[in-house]
Amino acid sequence: MFGKIIENDQREDISALDRAYSYLRLKDELGYDVAEIARRVGKSDVTIYQYLSLCKLPDNAKRALEEGTLSPFAAIRIARLATEDMMVQAAGYDPIAYDGRRHCPASSSNKPGRTVDACSQPVC
Repeated sequence: MFGKIIENDQREDISALDRAYSYLRLKDELGYDVAEIARRVGKSDVTIYQYLSLCKLPDNAKRALEEGTLSPFAAIRIARLATEDMMVQAAGYDPIAYDGRRHCPASSSNKPGRTVDACSQPVC
């Protein structure tokens, strides 16, 4: 099974979520720790942890990630939020506000300093 997962990991067309679940299988089913997975697939421990964090995303965030409306970078940021409710809110938030600026949905306030241009990634 490990060989097949490694082979799939080498494909460029594998989605971030599929890659995340393959690493989770290596961890949970085969008992590999993150350092061993990282060594075997040629990635850093941090990268493996980031992919694993995608597995805990709520369904709306996973769907957006698969549809391409949420980037892997943004999905990892959402997965870092404290609660599932915060993740659902952040993943379902319409990122373009009426003024063409992107607001941080996880912030308790939308201060002017908490926005970035609509073409860049959201920041919290």
